[in-house]
Parts: sequence; C-alpha cells; structure tokens
Amino acid sequence: MTADVSHAISSSSNIVAGTSKVTKYVEWYTTMSAAKRALAINKVVLVANTSKIEEITLKKLNIPGVGYLDGSNFEQSVLSNEIRWTYTISNSLYGANYIKLPVNSLNKFEFTTTLEVDLASENIRVTLYVYYLTSAEATASLSDAVVLKTSS
Repeated sequence: MTADVSHAISSSSNIVAGTSKVTKYVEWYTTMSAAKRALAINKVVLVANTSKIEEITLKKLNIPGVGYLDGSNFEQSVLSNEIRWTYTISNSLYGANYIKLPVNSLNKFEFTTTLEVDLASENIRVTLYVYYLTSAEATASLSDAVVLKTSS
C-alpha cells in the first residue's frame, strides 16, 4: 500500500505551442521511493488556467493500469478562471487503480497527455493532479504543472 513510501510526479519542461492550432504532448510521470509498494490511484484531474474552451482541448490521457483514455471519458467543468477535466476511478481502496513497483523494474509510471492547443496571445498553465488513497483511506495527491507558451 502507500504507507511509509513517498511518491513524486514530474513532467517535461514548459512547451512552446505557438498561436495556431497544434497537438502537443506532455510527458508526466510518477515515481516511488521503494520497491514492492503500490499507489492506489482513485482520481486524476487536469486543470488549465483558462476558461476559453476554444484554446485547449484534452484529447487523450494515459493512466497507468487503465490505459489511454479519450478526453470524452473525463467530466469537463468550465469555471470562470479554469477548465477542469476529472476522471474518477473509485472512492475506496477496494476499487482504486493500483500501480505497483516490483523489484528490478523501471520506476516510471507515465501519464502522457495529448492536448490540442490554439493559443491566442496568452500562456496557459496546465496542472495534473493524481489523487490516491493512503492505507487509512485518506486522500492525498501529487501535482505538477507545465506552461504552454506562445513563444520561447
């Protein structure tokens, strides 16, 4: 389970997307601090700090153990200052998606994300939140952000 283990999430660096419609990939991944452990993922949320739905679309997101999910599998919420895509797996340890780190295995679990971006003149910060359950069924999270920029 997740007790006595630390987890981290990392991503590729900021991405130049330009000002015309283009497909961009963000290579997020998690790691664990010890073998023979697991992370009980219960929810994945992607947040873009814009409310302009014409500027960013979630096309696909990989969840280890679940696979690549089309953006339509996520619940989309457009708020006054952000767009949020949420995929809920379970609210209990019983139904959670476990990613496991066996001995002598690559310590990298990819959350590769495909976005369609059409930036007008502003940069968009995109943050991935991976929510997981501890052994006491408390919710904890990992997060990392990438900025999609109009120019370098």
